[in-house]
Amino acid sequence: MGLTDDAFKIIKQALFRRVNKSENKTVPDNITMSVKLWSLYIDMEHNFGTVDTIKAAYKRAIDLKIITPQMLMNFAYYLQG
Repeated sequence: MGLTDDAFKIIKQALFRRVNKSENKTVPDNITMSVKLWSLYIDMEHNFGTVDTIKAAYKRAIDLKIITPQMLMNFAYYLQG
């Protein structure tokens, strides 16, 4: 489970990082807008997260306006069950 935890931490750091303008950026600025990365993160939240973290992940994707119709349907299905 250690490798999975590491991957989960790396994805979280990439999506939720706060960049200091003076530091050298090695990660593209638009990585937080990557639909594929958000989809992977939400999938990992479903497998390893809590109810609160799953809801927070979907709400953040909605706030960023990168949620896809499929993600939205999955969220609605999750809330029903």
